[in-house]
Amino acid sequence: MYQSKGDNDAAIRHHKTAIELYPEYVQYRIGLARLYLSMGNVNGFIGEIVQMNGDAPYLYPALYTEMANKVSCKTSYDSMRAIVSEGIRRMPEEIEFRLAYILLELNAGNSSSALDEYRFIEKNDRAAAQVVREAIARHPCGLVLGI
Repeated sequence: MYQSKGDNDAAIRHHKTAIELYPEYVQYRIGLARLYLSMGNVNGFIGEIVQMNGDAPYLYPALYTEMANKVSCKTSYDSMRAIVSEGIRRMPEEIEFRLAYILLELNAGNSSSALDEYRFIEKNDRAAAQVVREAIARHPCGLVLGI
C-alpha cells in the first residue's frame, strides 16, 4: 500500500514491523527484499535474503532473475553469485536459478561462463533453453553470446 503511493520509507517500516511481529512468516522478508530491489538497493535485498533460514531463500527463484539485472557492484555480484550457485546446487532443475546465473555473468562481463551455463541448459532441456534464449535476447549484453 505505502509503496504504491511512493512512500518507500513507510513501506520499509511496515515490512520491518511485520518481520518483528511474525519472524517465521517469510513473505514479509520477501516483500522487504523485493522493495529494496525495486529501489535499486541490492545490498538491502541481499541482507534480507541471507537472514532467511533453511530453504526459504531458495523457494522464490524468480527473485534472483529480477535481482540479476540490477547487480553491478563487485560486492553484490560475489554475494549473489554465491546465493544463486547454492540455489542451482539445491534445485538443479529450477531454470530461474540458472537464468539468474547467466544474467549475473553477463552483467559482470563473464560471457564465457554465461555461455557455458546456456550450453548446459540447451543440452539437457530444449524447452528451457528456448525460454533462456528469449531472456538473453532482451538483455543488453545478450548479443555477445551469439545465440
